[in-house]
Amino acid sequence: MSRTCTTGADSSFQEVKTLASLKHSNIVRVLDFFLANQAGYLVMPNERGRNLEAYIQERRGA
Repeated sequence: MSRTCTTGADSSFQEVKTLASLKHSNIVRVLDFFLANQAGYLVMPNERGRNLEAYIQERRGA
């Protein structure tokens, strides 16, 4: 994982490193993290399946 963070983003970087270390079938992997345009971005694989909105509507019986 590349490290292109600034001092102000170090705590966020630490959180992303922790998230990236999690390996579970119900957690989307974090492949990389970077800063651009004064915003942090997570790079994650595109997973197939239902989106959150569809899941919630299904659970509500809508």
